[in-house]
Amino acid sequence: VRIDLAHTAAGRERRPRLTEKVPDTRTTATEAVTGDRRHHDTRSLGRTAAPIFTHIIVREDDDTRGRAPGETTRLITEGIHSVHPELPVTAVQSEVESIMHGLKKAKKNELLVILADNIPRAIQLVTQYKEQLSPMELTHADIPNLNEEAPS
Repeated sequence: VRIDLAHTAAGRERRPRLTEKVPDTRTTATEAVTGDRRHHDTRSLGRTAAPIFTHIIVREDDDTRGRAPGETTRLITEGIHSVHPELPVTAVQSEVESIMHGLKKAKKNELLVILADNIPRAIQLVTQYKEQLSPMELTHADIPNLNEEAPS
């Protein structure tokens, strides 16, 4: 899992570097853009993502900034399909839903790139999901020096 905040055009253009090191691997991205971007710029996000990933999850941004629900995901999807008409695209409503969908559908060795609006929340969701998959139980015996006095 890679969490990124590539909200600018320059940041999005650097994304191929994320997948270059993992050739021949399924790569999924969660994509969104703020609602106040021009239609052209919103479609551009999809156009730049299409050649990089093997599956894309599009979502609405936390702040739609006046756009109707579903409009941003539609525009991004139009951009994706203008470059790669057969690329699988899943549209969801929220960042949380996109992250959870990506985590639950990910296959072994798949790279999931999360374009996050809220980095701390994304990290928390990924961490919680990982802990559910392989919970770690600690006992008092696992904690060294638990009963010793702290040095003064």
